[in-house]
Amino acid sequence: MRAIKSYDEFVNEEAISGTEVPVPLNGKGSYFGAAYGDTESPNTIDSGDTTVRYSKIDGRFYSILDYQEIYDEFVEKGGDINTLTNDKTKNGMSEENISIILSKINR
Repeated sequence: MRAIKSYDEFVNEEAISGTEVPVPLNGKGSYFGAAYGDTESPNTIDSGDTTVRYSKIDGRFYSILDYQEIYDEFVEKGGDINTLTNDKTKNGMSEENISIILSKINR
């Protein structure tokens, strides 16, 4: 018996091909094998994963600084902050608030 295998023998008999697909267990996470345990592998992101919001009204992305600028303009033009949703402060950026503000300031 040889102690060292040839490269081709090793690849054909024992090596990992790199194409193994982790199998989901119970509909969530992935199972890579007994030595690895269960892992969570999220496949989506949501609005909490970013600091910008998109406005369908004008097709722009708004950072918090952009939002604060239009918020100030909204207040200057007599906009009622009680019409804003949830957080009505200058830091309460959301798609809904951006839409309300833009409709008031006619941008």
